[in-house]
Amino acid sequence: MIPKRIICTHKSEFALSPKLRFCMQKMQELHPSWEWKFFSDADCENFIETKIPEYQDLYFGYPQPVMRADCFRLLSVYHLGGFYLDTDFLVDHPLDPLCKHRAVFPWEIELTPGRFEKRFPNWYRTVEKPLSVGNYAFGAEAGHPFLRALIDELIRRTESFEAEDCSNHDVMFATGPDMLTTVYYRDQHKWKDVEILSHPRAGLGHYGLHFVTGSWWQNNRNWGALP
Repeated sequence: MIPKRIICTHKSEFALSPKLRFCMQKMQELHPSWEWKFFSDADCENFIETKIPEYQDLYFGYPQPVMRADCFRLLSVYHLGGFYLDTDFLVDHPLDPLCKHRAVFPWEIELTPGRFEKRFPNWYRTVEKPLSVGNYAFGAEAGHPFLRALIDELIRRTESFEAEDCSNHDVMFATGPDMLTTVYYRDQHKWKDVEILSHPRAGLGHYGLHFVTGSWWQNNRNWGALP
C-alpha cells in the first residue's frame, strides 16, 4: 500500500504564486491526517547530501533546475513512499482510495505518429494506443521496482547526456515523461501492479488536474502540443 504522505517541491515557499498556494492549500485541506512534506531547493539538496549521498553526483550534475526536480521526485518517493504532486496540480478528491495500490501514475497524452514516432522507435509500433506516462503526480510504495527502474534509467541517460545547450526535448528525454514512457513500455509485462489512470486532460484519473504551468519550458509551455 502507498503511505499517506504528500511530497511537493519548489524553489522556496516564498516563491510560490497565489495560484500555487491555492493548489497546495487544497492538497492539505483534502488530506488533513496525511503527512505533508514540502522541500525547498535547499531542503532537496540537504536530503540528497544527508539521506542518499550516493546520488549526489547524479543530482548535482544536472545543468537545469527542472532536471534536478525531476530526479528528486523519483528519489524521494522511492526512499520515503507516498505521493509526489506538482505544486500546480489541483486535487479535486482525496487520494485515500489510491493508497490500496502499490504504484499509481497518470496517462498524460496520446502519442500520435507525427509527434512522437521517431522518439520511441523500439516500442511504438507494438502498442495499439500508445500514451505518455506523466510525472507531475504519482504515488508508490517505498522501494517499488518501477521507481528503481526509472532511477536506473536516469543514471544510464545521464552518462551520455550533453549538458551544454540542452534543449527542452533533451530535458524530457533525460529526466522527464519521455524517460518514464520508455521504461514503462519497454518492460510493460513487469509492471502489472502499476496502476495507470487516464484523464481527458492532464490529470490523475478524476482525482485532480495538472495546470501545466510549465515555468521551465522555453517558448512553449504545453509540450504535448509540439509537432
